Amino acid sequence: MTKQKNKKLDIKDSNMKVLIQLSGSQCAICKKKLYDIQENNSVSNLGEMAHICGEKPESARYDANMSDSERQSYNNLIYLCPTCHTKIDRDVNTYTVEELHRIKKEHIKNAINNLEDSINKVTCSELDIILKCIIKPNEGQLKEEDYRIVTPQEKINRNSLSVSIAKCIAMGLANSNMIRNYINQLTNINITFEQNLRNAFINKYLELKQENISGDEIFTRIWDFAKSNQDNNVAIAAALSVVAYFFLECDIFEK
Repeated sequence: MTKQKNKKLDIKDSNMKVLIQLSGSQCAICKKKLYDIQENNSVSNLGEMAHICGEKPESARYDANMSDSERQSYNNLIYLCPTCHTKIDRDVNTYTVEELHRIKKEHIKNAINNLEDSINKVTCSELDIILKCIIKPNEGQLKEEDYRIVTPQEKINRNSLSVSIAKCIAMGLANSNMIRNYINQLTNINITFEQNLRNAFINKYLELKQENISGDEIFTRIWDFAKSNQDNNVAIAAALSVVAYFFLECDIFEK
């Protein structure tokens, strides 16, 4: 039997999900939005995971000294539209390894800064949409809380979250007082609202924890869960604010 050569390697879902989220679902070069909302309200990602150092010996910018896991890692991937993916592989003199790392770093920095601008525009209207999409009637059993007080940084360190995710959490926490007040208002109307909301996040966290994935992927997938296919920047920022609030206020992630 002939041995198969240059077998295509799989990129971990964790690397893809974190990169898409931190890239703002945009191409790192042309800034085109890379998603489509389907009729059933599901989101279809249209971008491609491009390798900075090529995946195979004949690929652009291939580095023989890298391991297969390094080639498929988050650090060696950049999120691009199909056109820009083709462009970087055809013009390796312009799009060197160093230049692609610079483009990726700058793009993620700008995407996070744009998110920060949207954080400041979040109102109770966006929170109302996000919170009511998350909560479900009778969301599991009421959970006894662990009331140890920890700082955000302690929890970030404990869960090995990246600097980029930590910055997102810090931005989201800026809306904590507004979220707390709004949840209190809704809980005055429905006494089980806050606990059901907490349980929704705890149940989602426990479900993801069973998958043995990174803290960054757990956070980005809970963020996806919270935004419930909302696709405007302020709604996405509202979802981040809610996740950051519950990151600190209840038992999602290790204390």
